[in-house]
Amino acid sequence: MNPLIYRPIKSPYITQRFGENLLPLYKELGMLGHNGIDIICWRGEPVYHSGLYIGVAKTETDQAGGIGVDIISQTPLVDNDYIKLRYWHLQKVNVYDGQIIHPGDLIGWGDSTGYSSGDHLHFGFKRCYADGKPINPSNGYFGAEDPLIYSDNFPTGFIFILDYLGMKQRLTMLQKLIEIYSKLISLLKSR
Repeated sequence: MNPLIYRPIKSPYITQRFGENLLPLYKELGMLGHNGIDIICWRGEPVYHSGLYIGVAKTETDQAGGIGVDIISQTPLVDNDYIKLRYWHLQKVNVYDGQIIHPGDLIGWGDSTGYSSGDHLHFGFKRCYADGKPINPSNGYFGAEDPLIYSDNFPTGFIFILDYLGMKQRLTMLQKLIEIYSKLISLLKSR
């Protein structure tokens, strides 16, 4: 499978993975365990849309003061399902509801808002309908799946989205230079 998502912040350290967790908090919330991955960040660290798709922003808050952004794909991407990436525990958002978001767009800044014990970004992945409602809400994780399965180089790496987009831009420029060089060689040979 081609990668669909990349790391949304520069910080590379995952402090909690997706899946079963024996902490009582998750059972109290009605979940089997952690419904995303947590990536440590410093307060105010920029958070970027890291999906390789154009999406629509939906800002969210919870009863504990958590601040987040969901980016829902404009078209179906995985097995004819739309996808939603969730970026949570933000200090502040840089997007508005209904805004069209492209890969690499700044969507907010990291923090420790809501149910959190320290600065980190909670990063979640759900297959959903076009309206953002999860396709499988009763899977024990409110429809969430492990985002790393859809990432680059799983399980050995998790490249930062801006690094990936920079590499892609440099490769595109190199390909154009090769095309120009090839045309020039053909022109010289035809003389």
